[in-house]
Amino acid sequence: MPVCIAGMHRSGTSLMARLLNVSGLYLGTEQDMLPAGPTNPDGHWEHEGIVQVNEELLAEFGGGWDYPPDLTELLVESRIARHVASARRHLNGFGGREPWGWKDPRNSLTLPFWQRLVGPMTVVVCVRNPLEVALSLRMRNGSTMAFGLALWTAYTQAILRATTPATRVVTHYARYHGDPVAEVGRVAARIGLTPTDEQIERVRDAVRPDLRHSRFSFADLLEVRASAVLCRIYRELCAEADAPTQGGLDSPWTAPDAGSDPTEAPGRFDYAVMEQLRERR
Repeated sequence: MPVCIAGMHRSGTSLMARLLNVSGLYLGTEQDMLPAGPTNPDGHWEHEGIVQVNEELLAEFGGGWDYPPDLTELLVESRIARHVASARRHLNGFGGREPWGWKDPRNSLTLPFWQRLVGPMTVVVCVRNPLEVALSLRMRNGSTMAFGLALWTAYTQAILRATTPATRVVTHYARYHGDPVAEVGRVAARIGLTPTDEQIERVRDAVRPDLRHSRFSFADLLEVRASAVLCRIYRELCAEADAPTQGGLDSPWTAPDAGSDPTEAPGRFDYAVMEQLRERR
């Protein structure tokens, strides 16, 4: 069954794609892949043609990766016919290659389009603490923390609308900086991969701890007054990723009782507290 790798930008989708690739998942030829860049020195592991289809789809409806548009007409034939033709040309390159898949954070927004073309698939959902995601976007693009958190919410809500627990497997970024072999083994088993001993060694070699520049916990989300919706979604995804909900402050899954969820409306993000948290790290 095809594998679609999705998740908010800066959430470890590239790392996940690379680890599944070395475990036996075909992502395309070397010529198909988007070149590495300064913010992804180990490569994006994205099929350039499919990324282009996603970008053109979002533009068709007046948006982009950083401005999710209204996609209620995403499956209206008159709006997407030329994009369908382009997507099929790229998908033809995977013919006879099993198991296969593709990665692009934009898949989070365009999943219904690909589900229509490809049929049954497993969606690997990459999750990372929203504060780490927003800070990474801020360092890369100069965007605000509030913007990053809002975008994280939009991406994850889109994924949850388009999938069910039966059709997705959720994996947490922090797992790959703890026991990457165990986490890759868990995800691989869900998508029908059985890595060889040699591939398992390559998984170990592919994880670079120096590329993780920030660590925040669930408690930190509450402290900066992240929205109740974001906190609820993140807690649920952590649970689905089989991540512990207890631990010290540095644990990415530290979570107080459900009754402690914040009720502040979005936009109340506390930048002063965020800077204090960064200094503690």
